[in-house]
Amino acid sequence: MFTPRHRALLLSVAAVSLLGCPSEPPSVEESIVTEEVAADDVAPPPDSDPLPLRAHVYECEDGSEVVAEFGVDDVALTLAERELTLPRVEAGSGAKFQDGDDLFWSRTDEAMLGFDGEEGPTVTCVENRRRSVIESARRDGARLWGAGNEPGWTLRVYRDHILLLTDYGATRIQAPAAAPERSGGRTVYRTTSNDHDLTVTVRNTPCRDDMSGEPFGKTVEVVVDGKTLRGCGEAL
Repeated sequence: MFTPRHRALLLSVAAVSLLGCPSEPPSVEESIVTEEVAADDVAPPPDSDPLPLRAHVYECEDGSEVVAEFGVDDVALTLAERELTLPRVEAGSGAKFQDGDDLFWSRTDEAMLGFDGEEGPTVTCVENRRRSVIESARRDGARLWGAGNEPGWTLRVYRDHILLLTDYGATRIQAPAAAPERSGGRTVYRTTSNDHDLTVTVRNTPCRDDMSGEPFGKTVEVVVDGKTLRGCGEAL
């Protein structure tokens, strides 16, 4: 007898047949995009940023640090004592880059770094997402970065404009940069754009993120259209 359960099973089989099986797994870039969309489907974590990352900061188990800037076919690495670019090579998982004895192999938020050959000593590194966001802002030319929570917002002050993203990136306000007003250990930017009034106050007082507890060097307050946003920041 043809029951509803049978019909559902046949429909599932038909759907698989129509879609077909992929001839090869998705590329690393496609996998990364899929993971990011899935992770941000509800709301980004407090240490994220809706703007694309230009650099990824990894902290390694031996106390060292490496900054990776991924290209299409290579990765540019910045370490304490040198900079180098490694070409991409085939890998069963993640993104692997190698040139002779130099190796950098990243998988999601972890990476393996080595300079004595693939079989030689390597160190494991973990990405510090918040530092990746700040380093990306610096490389993008920002002079100041700030962020806060509930609702999530991020701020970048450039030489010629100010960019504010609120509601986890849903609201974007860009205004021309104003001449900073400095007095008593604070810097104030006042500007207007597209019917939005924006005032940014940066104080030279230490600040801790009210969700993660992470320390920062600046206290940042943003008033946009009469609404006050409070958070922390760093001079870049």
